[in-house]
Amino acid sequence: MNGLTDHLTSDDASPVTDVPHLIRDLRSGAVPASVSVAELARPLPSIEADLPVTDVERMFRDESVTCVGVVSRDDPGRPGLLTRSRFALTMSGRLGYGRAVLTRRPVHEIADWEPLVLAPDVSVLEAALRAMARPEERRFDDVVVASDVWASLETAALVRSLAGALAEQGTRDAVTGLVNRHSIVHTLTTWAASLAGSQRRLVVVLLDVNGFAAVNAAHGLGAGDAVLRELGRRVTAAVPQGCVVGRSGDDELLTVALLPATSDESAREYGEVLRRRVAAAVDAPAHSLPWPSVRTSTAVSRPGWADAELLLQEVHRTLTLVGV
Repeated sequence: MNGLTDHLTSDDASPVTDVPHLIRDLRSGAVPASVSVAELARPLPSIEADLPVTDVERMFRDESVTCVGVVSRDDPGRPGLLTRSRFALTMSGRLGYGRAVLTRRPVHEIADWEPLVLAPDVSVLEAALRAMARPEERRFDDVVVASDVWASLETAALVRSLAGALAEQGTRDAVTGLVNRHSIVHTLTTWAASLAGSQRRLVVVLLDVNGFAAVNAAHGLGAGDAVLRELGRRVTAAVPQGCVVGRSGDDELLTVALLPATSDESAREYGEVLRRRVAAAVDAPAHSLPWPSVRTSTAVSRPGWADAELLLQEVHRTLTLVGV
């Protein structure tokens, strides 16, 4: 039997837009530093420093151009930067005479010759800290990424990337990378509420690691973490698309599936098939890891109705009846 939904139901995480709170989380190490600015930057159009300002104005008529690099003949390795916002402000000028005064002047006179320049391997974390350390009036200026071909990165995009990392981390278990208890219970609760007026069902499979504390005590916390990661990887690979796998406790993994309308017998059959898949996936020991035994149990909701808390109670109650 199959018939799992192809798409999961979940709420989009709210973006983090509070810069002071974001900086606090950055400094506390809440955002991983593995992503580099090169992965977010895009090529920076470059112009000669003696190009007339009027020619640059034509470039900015293209809405896709948000900034340009300015190349100095005296120091080609030193990038200048001219953003659309800086250009517009300069051209308006004092009393509105900026365009009349500057239109035939060379662009180097209005370029920013002290932009924040970063190496391509600088992490997003470090880039954000350095960008936010600039004076308030320049805090959200674009960043130049130095390489064979210059690139640029909008500070707003940098902040959005970090905000996304924070939001993602808030739903993930730090050890296994699976969704955490709050997220898996939220999914279960959301799907349970969606059953009303239909004949769909929920299936929940619980995996419990026997003697997990003993694994930690005998082999160390690192070994215990490695066991949990391998369990999570195997279960995720074994269950059909559409299932959600999460870490619901210190030594527990939970799999949730949303079924279409089906009979009691077919639903129970699917629940047992899913439980056996999970159990079979973790049966063989992993090389070089202290492999524990596990227990698994399953619970199936009624047609068109489910209570997340009752389903969790049922799989835990059934687990106590399963032999070690």
